[in-house]
Amino acid sequence: MSKNEWSLNLHTNPGIIGWDLGFHVQFINGDPDGITYIPVFESPHVNVLNRHESTRAYARLTTLLRLVNGLRLVLDNDMIVAATTLYFDNGFNIRGENYSEDLDIILEELSYPFDEGVLSRLEKRNKNSEPDRYKDYLQLIIDEPIVREVIILLTLAEEQIIYLLVNTYKIFENILSDLGLGTSKLNTNKKELPEDLFNSLKELNEFTQYINSRDGSGILCRHGATKKPAPAKIPTREEIKRALTSTIDEWLIYKCTMTFGRTYRRRTTSQTKKTR
Repeated sequence: MSKNEWSLNLHTNPGIIGWDLGFHVQFINGDPDGITYIPVFESPHVNVLNRHESTRAYARLTTLLRLVNGLRLVLDNDMIVAATTLYFDNGFNIRGENYSEDLDIILEELSYPFDEGVLSRLEKRNKNSEPDRYKDYLQLIIDEPIVREVIILLTLAEEQIIYLLVNTYKIFENILSDLGLGTSKLNTNKKELPEDLFNSLKELNEFTQYINSRDGSGILCRHGATKKPAPAKIPTREEIKRALTSTIDEWLIYKCTMTFGRTYRRRTTSQTKKTR
């Protein structure tokens, strides 16, 4: 039987198998006999690619996993790590495929890892869909480039600490732009945003001096040489990451309210039940 399926093995708890995020991505068991549990990641958006497109297949699969990982970070779950071997199943045998790292292709896939034909066949979530936070957030990622960029920037910052402050500031600016705000407009809530969202933005704004100060954040600084002084209190990286993920989550909650007419609540780490 002829098939066309690309996949990556995952280094994670087998409990991830069967995690339902909708039909855009799947976590399946790589052992067809079910004797053992081998977590595998695949997507119909990648399975449309032919065998000679292995470089794009790898870039697309890893981008989709980065988007999933970004959502996991926002919702206080651990990232999923994938093996670097790319598998192709033609229905007769499964084999590892060689691929290269083409920067142009990587950037294209980071920008948009979805296939239009697949999107046209899959159900789009709307106000009538059953509430599901991950699925709603994923629909926002598909529909809105700014959401997609924010989640990718978050994951890249987690993968490489050198990007943390630069990406944090870019995310902050993206969210402010999406809301029609500037940092000077955070003194009062004239837009009448939800209180939790507005307070999260204000908290993240308090770290901008540190982010932009070479004396404060050193090599992680968003700028090169700068005379901006270090803040009196130097925040920890964990404090910045908590403020960043809280702001992203509150922003996505707000967007879900506006888009789907349903509201979720931000959960603290102690309240969060780890997913898979």
